[in-house]
Amino acid sequence: VQFIPYDFDTPVHEIPHFHVIIHKLTEDIDNPASLSKLASLEAYLRTHPTTVMVDPIHSVKKVINRYQTCQHLANIREKMPAACPFDQPAFVLIREGDSDEIVSKQIDELHIKFPVICKPLEACGTPNSHLMVSHRCSTYDVT
Repeated sequence: VQFIPYDFDTPVHEIPHFHVIIHKLTEDIDNPASLSKLASLEAYLRTHPTTVMVDPIHSVKKVINRYQTCQHLANIREKMPAACPFDQPAFVLIREGDSDEIVSKQIDELHIKFPVICKPLEACGTPNSHLMVSHRCSTYDVT
């Protein structure tokens, strides 16, 4: 087994054939400055269809946003309620600038009880993606 770094600056037709590509591009997926990197990799995969990519970019895109991931899981849970092997916790997206009234209404509608854990939207690839805030009480009336 040889591990050879992918050179994003080399033209695609000059890059040797890889059997497998293992990447850590999560921070690049939603970064406009990295579009050329992703385009280079996609061009390589089109010209080398037998190359296997571990965690394809299109699959990773589905899970880098926590809210989208929760929506996907909720959709699965809704489509197979009896046979679903997991439970989906209640979740709400609170945007910067949302008023207390909006947040309180969302919490009430979903019957969310405290304590809650608040996480950033980014599930990976950023320095803040793994930060959490736990709240045991709130100014919101969730009774």
